[in-house]
Amino acid sequence: IGHNPAESFPLEYQTILNNKKQGMKLIVFDPRLTETARYADYWFQIRPGTDAAALLAWINIIIKEKLYDSAFLLQWTNAPFLVRTDQNRLLREKDIREGGSENRFIVWNEISNEIAIWDPETQEYLPSNTTPALLGEFKVKLATGEEVLCKTVFQMLAERAAEYTPEKVAEITWLDPEKLKEAAMLWATSRKPKTILAFVSSHQIGRNSSRIHQCVMILHLLMGMVSMPVSFPGPRGPGGIYVRESEMEMAEALPENQRRKMIGADKFKVMAWPQYEITTPLFKKIWGVSNNMSGHGHLVPAPLLWRAILTGKPYPIKALITWTANPMVWAANTKIVYKALKSPNLELHVVIDHVMTPTAVLADYVIPAACKSLETPFISNWQDAMGDIIVGQAAIKPLGERRSDYEFWRELAIRLGFGEYFPWKDVEEVCNYRLKPLGLTLDEAAQLGVIPSQPCTHEAFKEINPETGKPYGFATITRKAEIWPVSFEIFGYDPLPFYEEPPESPISTPEVAREYPLILTTGGRFRPMFHSEYRHWGMGFREQHPYPIVEIHYQTAKEHGISDGDWVWIETRRGRILQKARLSATIHPKVVNVQSHWWYPELPAEEPYLYGVWISNANVLTLDEPEALDEMVGGWCNRALLCKIYKAEQHPPILHCLGAL
Repeated sequence: IGHNPAESFPLEYQTILNNKKQGMKLIVFDPRLTETARYADYWFQIRPGTDAAALLAWINIIIKEKLYDSAFLLQWTNAPFLVRTDQNRLLREKDIREGGSENRFIVWNEISNEIAIWDPETQEYLPSNTTPALLGEFKVKLATGEEVLCKTVFQMLAERAAEYTPEKVAEITWLDPEKLKEAAMLWATSRKPKTILAFVSSHQIGRNSSRIHQCVMILHLLMGMVSMPVSFPGPRGPGGIYVRESEMEMAEALPENQRRKMIGADKFKVMAWPQYEITTPLFKKIWGVSNNMSGHGHLVPAPLLWRAILTGKPYPIKALITWTANPMVWAANTKIVYKALKSPNLELHVVIDHVMTPTAVLADYVIPAACKSLETPFISNWQDAMGDIIVGQAAIKPLGERRSDYEFWRELAIRLGFGEYFPWKDVEEVCNYRLKPLGLTLDEAAQLGVIPSQPCTHEAFKEINPETGKPYGFATITRKAEIWPVSFEIFGYDPLPFYEEPPESPISTPEVAREYPLILTTGGRFRPMFHSEYRHWGMGFREQHPYPIVEIHYQTAKEHGISDGDWVWIETRRGRILQKARLSATIHPKVVNVQSHWWYPELPAEEPYLYGVWISNANVLTLDEPEALDEMVGGWCNRALLCKIYKAEQHPPILHCLGAL
């Protein structure tokens, strides 16, 4: 779903092809016939932005056909927990008993035909001879004496999913209802292991994107699996210490009053301090280390940052450090990014990067960054997402004025009075410090290249924790895999997934669709480029892929007078850009696919050129209005937008400058 490993993950793609030869079935949801989709047993040309509806239909089919793993759901998930239907929250011990706990939960015991209590602390039911009901509704007497109707989480899920029949979802998604059902049955009845690869970044897809991931997680749990192979947090040293990036974060050093200032954390709570503060104590309790917050899981939604700079609300943003990033290209709604970076309200902007970029041109200071693995040593487990650790030694010393990232941040910390937190004089000392628990030096680890974790397994949660004698379980409030996430309940989000129409679509904004009748999708990976990198001539990459390409169905192109190779305008309500048309017989006729992250380093740096950032950059087209952001993480919309396309009849002079004609 939303994933084309043939372009983005070549090694994963080879694994898929190898497994196909062994009989693996492949199902692809994509409006384009990508290289990956060519090998699919089922290829669905889904309407962009409607993935959650399709997955909810799958959940409905699997529950209706009783294809789920009931034993797994009862033992390892909170599917049997009771939900108060009057308050749409889990029933707790405090509800039924004076002085009861907030963190003990209630099930219906089929043996005694009365309630029983789940204690996450002991991971036991009270009474111990409890067989929880998976489905059903029950009247429960509260501590106040009143009776309330309760349903199991699984019953609530079944009722929610029942709203998404294949026939209803077919109208939403453009898919064949029978084929959708066939594919769901194929996936559910195929032998394990099986998985759903849903590489749709929640912070870049917009409304409803988090619900896609929630549906994927639920589908795996229905099958008796966790969503991905979960290893222990990493290699352990003789002292039982894990080596992780999170160990260096010192989140506990940030005072409570500063945490509360995180922009957007009051509304978009899942990728912010509110969720971190729930998850981390649980993660530490199980694994002895913190969960990672430095990657893609803990951030201020970029659209809110730009508006805070411009308006001074909720407070003024006077300084910004852009660390090897290029928001003039990667962030949605390039116009507002430009206004924010040019605003007099932003008194200081520092960019750290390997090359001059459109963003760097607008900065007050540009710090040349050393290249990790070439000019500085490194330790990486991909933001704690991998169990294995990759270690490398520098090949050469940093050239010119380049500095390692660590040197920059350490020198800044010293000048701000925080030098005590950076006791290591250089990256080498940091690496040796981190590797010491493993009994290795940087040189020794670099010779190994990769330090493996404990065996990677889908079932680490079943392993017995030697300190407790109980299974490790899950780092959640219930210690179960949560179909009904308790944190969602606490934050005021609907605990169960649902489908929401994209904020800009033929259905939600029909008046816009009359002028912009096509559906725009952006952001798909294409080789040899990576995000906004490798656009310079002379490195071999631009030579392979010199200009940006918009993919359009040949019939749609014919209707618009467009031929293959024409430069065309793609326009939304926010602006228009130029790309070269590639006609296709396999993209959906109502969809155009625009390549993202384009800029032209060969053009002048000074304004108004800014390395050609306005010419072909897909984010000139994308949507970042706060009301259109994902409700839980604040993700913006770079897909499922409305656009129109037309031939550039009078070639803009800039194309001559690019040598593109």
